[in-house]
Amino acid sequence: MKAAAVALSLALLLVMAALPVAAPGSSAAAEPSAERVYELVDTISAWYRYLDTPGHHAAEAFIAETMEGYGLEVYRQEFTVNQGGQQLDAVNVVGYYEGKDPNTWLVLGGHYDATISSDSGAYDNAVGTATVLELARYFTQEVEVQPEVSLVFGAWDSEEEGGQGSQLFVESAGGNATVLANLNFDMFGLSYPIPNRASLSPLCDEDYFKLYLYTSPVEDFSGYADYEYDNQTRANFSMLREALEQVAYDDLVLPSEWVLAIDDTETNSDQRSFIRAGIPAIWFRGMHEYAWEEGDACEQTFKPFSTDRLESLELIAGSHANLLAGFQTGLDIASGLVTELAYGDPAAPVASEDGNGVARTVLALLVIAVAVAGVAVLARWRQGRQASP
Repeated sequence: MKAAAVALSLALLLVMAALPVAAPGSSAAAEPSAERVYELVDTISAWYRYLDTPGHHAAEAFIAETMEGYGLEVYRQEFTVNQGGQQLDAVNVVGYYEGKDPNTWLVLGGHYDATISSDSGAYDNAVGTATVLELARYFTQEVEVQPEVSLVFGAWDSEEEGGQGSQLFVESAGGNATVLANLNFDMFGLSYPIPNRASLSPLCDEDYFKLYLYTSPVEDFSGYADYEYDNQTRANFSMLREALEQVAYDDLVLPSEWVLAIDDTETNSDQRSFIRAGIPAIWFRGMHEYAWEEGDACEQTFKPFSTDRLESLELIAGSHANLLAGFQTGLDIASGLVTELAYGDPAAPVASEDGNGVARTVLALLVIAVAVAGVAVLARWRQGRQASP
């Protein structure tokens, strides 16, 4: 029996030694880091980022430098915004990571500009910009497999003035590539699994902050009533929703009560630029954006005010660890979706021809080892039978 156990252990070691490099999204790969998102928010929110201010330009330079440090091909889209009769300079910062198909793009984006009244803009929207940068780091530095499609990481400008930066990107991309989908990050992190302390009030019965995943509409098109979509576009919208539900509910087993995949009827962030153009999109958004909205006693924040600071996020979350947990939920969903959409099914990675050959060889060795072990066990059993009276 000992010989059989050794043979089986050896075969298993051979199998483990010949396993291919972990596919993106597998447990063997490092995951995107909520702590890095926090550190990036801390850096970006230190600048006052209203259009065409020194802090705004400093943030733009930092984003571009960070993307370049990850090896992305970085380009800028410059445009002007008319604000009260004054022409203000604005810049999209876009990082390109080429996949096997250079002309099909999966776009991850979040705006980096802030309102004129916000001296920090941590939640709106340093969080979104930091998330884009961390996902760029993860897929360029941690994942060694080239994606099937190209990944585009966008830091949009002038979202607060009507989404002009993302609109410019969509218009310019139309003649250059097919945009597969867009993931938009804007005001998220104060979301599941952070406990909702407002539930201590009799006016609120929600135990956790929610993560809203507003998708290109599948059933309720009221937010896009002025736009017509053909059957293929509607089918594309449905396919993205299905991929999202697969990742969030089946793969990550997140509760649908607190992580909601719902039709986008809000239309007040950069995903609308993509959806209006018929491109499937998802907006990752946390607790409600306005303070004490009528009829909503569960979710309050400070988005329009100067108190939109990182310290305030931690205070509302209850702790640093809670805030990181809220970030991590969104990161896990986003990285799972990118893996699904850009790399294929992580449960069944496509191996190279050499990899397939090794796998077949190891499988053959395993079969032989098990057979040898079986013969040894059978021989010992027969010897025992012959020695019996």
